[in-house]
Amino acid sequence: MTLSLNALLMFSLLASPITDDPTQKAPQDGEVKGGSVEKSSAAAPDKNDDGGRTLPKATYLEDDVEFFTAADSGEKQGESYLLRYQFKDGEQLRYQTTQTMTQEAVGENQRKIDISTVMQKRRFQVTDVRKNGDASATMQFEKVHMELKSGDLDPIVFDSSMTLKEVPRLYQAAARKLRGVAPEFELSAAGIKLDKEGVEIAPEKGRACFMVLLPQNEVRIGDTWKSTLEVEVRLTTKVNRTIRLLRTHRLTKVEDGIAHITVSTSVMSPVVSVQVKSQLLQATPQGTIQFDIARGRVVRRELNFDKSVLGAFGAGTMLSAKGKTVEELLPPAKVAKSDRNEGISSSRLSD
Repeated sequence: MTLSLNALLMFSLLASPITDDPTQKAPQDGEVKGGSVEKSSAAAPDKNDDGGRTLPKATYLEDDVEFFTAADSGEKQGESYLLRYQFKDGEQLRYQTTQTMTQEAVGENQRKIDISTVMQKRRFQVTDVRKNGDASATMQFEKVHMELKSGDLDPIVFDSSMTLKEVPRLYQAAARKLRGVAPEFELSAAGIKLDKEGVEIAPEKGRACFMVLLPQNEVRIGDTWKSTLEVEVRLTTKVNRTIRLLRTHRLTKVEDGIAHITVSTSVMSPVVSVQVKSQLLQATPQGTIQFDIARGRVVRRELNFDKSVLGAFGAGTMLSAKGKTVEELLPPAKVAKSDRNEGISSSRLSD
């Protein structure tokens, strides 16, 4: 059985699908056999960017949304708030994401610890803002830095300032994917779009990392909005199983125009198999989102997970994963018009 040794993924984070960002994929897998831990090759990066979170061998299928008001829970009513994105033609949205993860595998008479870090800066150029507030955007990575420390070995380091010849073999596939034409995204003022039945609609061009699920209506302090989503985990090379997760957002306070939202994720489906539990270690992050109501954008979000599975690959073994992702809005950068669609693709990262 092969288990992911890196939870790079982000925004994206949350337990919603996260796609666009090449660096979101785990740079390395760890193969565990008979109580021993062995290194395997790095996973190739993905084109999609939705920012943060990647489930090992798991694919998000759907997201059904329910809405609960503070009145439903008996809490005091107060001022209501409409949370919506606001985009302007030609503006830049720059985000820095820092991700850290420690994964520990304990087998018979041995222990292996892998520590991975990723820092990335992304620049989104907003274009074609429509009357309904929706818009388009292109994205470029301004900087990417990745490190993997495995056991007592020296860390393997990648930085987007390297030439391709300087890039360690582990990260060469990721480095090649960072070059090329800027990907395009469709942005919705209402956040992640849902169909008439409340099922999340996956954009054809991928989802930008800063897009989150917003409540469909105005909310008050204490209101929650919940979604169920399904992931597929691998049982054998030919057999998958669908697992249902519950994700809950709650508006906890509004301070200086910033809406503070908590996010939690839990497993709804009954799970007994340690094989399945091992694949879900990173699937239930808890965290917070800070949303600037007047400016209409996420200014910060943080996700954390800390889970362990006993008997993950045999009696007397354990697999644990602990990670943190922080994404923050950065000030606009002064970028020459000719460089707006270049980013890392025009840097030293070339043949």
